[in-house]
Amino acid sequence: MGTGPKKYSLTIQGHSTSLTLEPIFWQALNEAAASDGKSLAALVAEIDEARTTNLSSAVRVWLFERAIGRPGGSVLFRRQREEARSAADIVFIAGAALFQAAFQQRRA
Repeated sequence: MGTGPKKYSLTIQGHSTSLTLEPIFWQALNEAAASDGKSLAALVAEIDEARTTNLSSAVRVWLFERAIGRPGGSVLFRRQREEARSAADIVFIAGAALFQAAFQQRRA
């Protein structure tokens, strides 16, 4: 599985949209939807509704929060996103999520 970002298309709430995610995040998103008994579109719609940044970044942060046991978003990460001074701050948070997901995949 390549590690570079890829574009994935889906329809949420009747609107076509796309996510640019690394394959490991796409896999984790699909697994989370299945685990929660939701369609992928329904889960992404929930994330979309609560997001404070672009959708792809919001998905990465949501997955990271889920991986560390804070499903639905923790107060800590919501505050970090709100206080982010730049896109670099958000990228740092998303990068931490990528590292965590890769680490967990290697342990499995």
